[in-house]
Formats: sequence, structure tokens, C-alpha cells
Amino acid sequence: GTFNKPFEPGGGGRAATNLVRKMHMEFLFPFIRTPVRVLEETFRLSPFAPMIPSWRADFKAGVVRRDRAMGELVTGGALMGGFFVASLNGIITGSGDPDPRKREIAQAAGFQAYSFKFGDTYYNYQGLGPLATLIGMAADMAQVWDHMSDEERDKIPKIVAVAFANAVTNQTALMGMTNLVNITSDPTRYAPKFFDSFAGSLVPALIAQPTAIYDDYARQVNGMLEQIKSRIPGLRQTLMPKVDVFGKEIESKERALIASPITKTTESKDPVRTEAARLNVSAPGLPKKLHLGRGSGKLGDIEITPEQRDAYRRASGEMVDNMMRGMVESPSWAQMPDIVKRKAYQKAFAIGARVGAMAALPPDIREGAINEITQKMEQQFSIVTPTSSELETVGM
Repeated sequence: GTFNKPFEPGGGGRAATNLVRKMHMEFLFPFIRTPVRVLEETFRLSPFAPMIPSWRADFKAGVVRRDRAMGELVTGGALMGGFFVASLNGIITGSGDPDPRKREIAQAAGFQAYSFKFGDTYYNYQGLGPLATLIGMAADMAQVWDHMSDEERDKIPKIVAVAFANAVTNQTALMGMTNLVNITSDPTRYAPKFFDSFAGSLVPALIAQPTAIYDDYARQVNGMLEQIKSRIPGLRQTLMPKVDVFGKEIESKERALIASPITKTTESKDPVRTEAARLNVSAPGLPKKLHLGRGSGKLGDIEITPEQRDAYRRASGEMVDNMMRGMVESPSWAQMPDIVKRKAYQKAFAIGARVGAMAALPPDIREGAINEITQKMEQQFSIVTPTSSELETVGM
């Protein structure tokens, strides 16, 4: 069939296949031909069609093949144009806000990426195969357009580049390529995640998928062992639930049908969450380290455990929720300008961060850590400060 057609001799696809075999990287790229062919056929129905060698060959061939190629381009362009407009009108979503901290707020309010929105419910469309790639590209183009200033909107290549990159990296079968590029660009950040995921793949999807579907909560995964546990019934429930920016445990997404790949979410009715999303508030990131002691420099950085990060997230989120609830639900909130409302959220998150730090490092642990930092600073000071005998020697 079209999707299993061998790569042409001397082409990039054949060279990539040979390289994978020569370097024994089949575990990174278990499939190459089919996903590349699927992506190629999808791009033939998009503005990217002239980039595809087979499309260019058809265009240069006889009238019948040329007409077919032009028909694909025009049809795909019309479809993407319709999806683009639908996305601008909020009916279709792309990847979400480019800022992950703003996207986290939107998700806490019910937003779901790459979805159709009907009423107040989002239905994920990524299970629709090649058509989902076209829809996603159009939605991402609309999203980038919507976030551009008037001066930036003449930069069409940027819009196309973002949509193209997302279309490729969102292909499940091409995740090996994406992971390799990420690890090469930033090994410290991406390598642990890759090896954790690779360890989890030891548990077959036939077991892992139902395990996740029938769990009430999304789970935190820290390290290879927990990645494996997250895919095994019974052991998954021993992992800590994920917690959102407002301190609430994150429930697993509902399915449109039992065991269906189509997940759905519903917009929150909580005004604290919906107002934060409407105001495009940015949530602070979850720290891996906390700092103790003024002037202590790097010695004052304390790396916190997953359990301490969980305590931080819960305490800080609950503080933000409690602070903002009284304000948002008050009659005067509607009269405030949006700029004041954003500052209120920013202040609440700043206070929440301090409360979270206290929860992660309670007084007894904090006192011990400060004593340890003090000792290290004294040791460093004694190394660089000359003793009295050394001073006398210098004086002589």
C-alpha cells in the first residue's frame, strides 16, 4: 500500500533507515517507513505539499498526475482554511498558550489541547489519524497568529514553522526522533525523562493503557522505578497524585467511550480558575530547590524531594485558592480593572510560594539545614582567612 511503499534508493528515507540499522538504534526508531509515509501523504494535503518529493514529481509529470497533485493542494488548503477560522472562533484548539505557565492555568480551568470544543466540553481529536495532523497544524497556525502583535503578523514563516514543528513532534511513531533531538540539544533536561520512559516501555501497552484509564487520578512519576509502577495495576495507586496550581489533585481525563482514545474535559465552573485563565495569568513553576540563608550563595540551595515538592504544591495552591476566593466572589470584583485583578493573582502566587516553602521545609528541617549551611560557610571562611600564626609570619 501507499504507507508501506519502500523508500527510493539514494533518498533521505533510505539513508535514515540504513543509519538506524548501522547504529543499532531500533529501540529509538522502531518504525520509520510507515509514519514517514503517513506524514508525507498528510502534507500533500497542506500548504507544505511542494516540500514533498513525490508531490513535485507528480506536478512535473503528465496532466492527470499534475491535476491530482493540484487537487490535493487546493482541497487541503481549503480544509486547513476552514480549520484555521474555526480555531480563531474557539471551536478547535491547538497546543495551547506558548507559555507553559499560562497553559498550566488554562488546563486547571478545563482547557484541553488539540480538541474540538462543543459547549463547555473539549473532545480530543488526536485519534483521528492523518486528518488530526491537518487540524492540528491549522489550529497551531491560528494560535500563533492570535498571540502575535500587529507588527509581528507579517512574519508568516514563523507561523508556518511552529505549525510544521508541532505536526512532526506530535506524531507518536516519530517520538524517537523527537527524543533524540531533545537529548542532543539539552541532555541534562531530557535524558532522564527519556530513560524513565524507556524503562516504562518494559510493561506492555496492553497492560499499561487499561491501568491508566481505570485510575481515578493522574500520577506523579519520579524516576525509572515509578515509571514502571505507573503502568502496573495496584502499584500505580501507590504513586502520589498530581496536584494542580490551586492545590487540588488532578483527576484522570474522562473518555468519550470506554477505552476510547478520545479524552474529554469540561470547563471549570470555579470562578477562581476561570478568572485566572481569562486574565492569562502565569503560574510560578514548581521548584526543585529552595534557598535558605541570605548571602549564603549556592551553599544555601537545598534540593527538595518529590514528597517535599508535593507538600509545596499543595500548600502554595491552597493558599492562592483561599486568598483569591474571597476576592473573586465579592461584588466589588466585577468593578475592578483587569490589570488590578492580574496583580492580585500575582501577589497571591508570591505569598503562596512562601507558604509552600514553609510546608516543604518545616521549622525542624529548616533549622538543621541552616546549621549545615552555616558550618559549610565557616569552613570556607576558615580556608580563605589567614590564622594568627600566618599573620605573624607575614609580619616578620
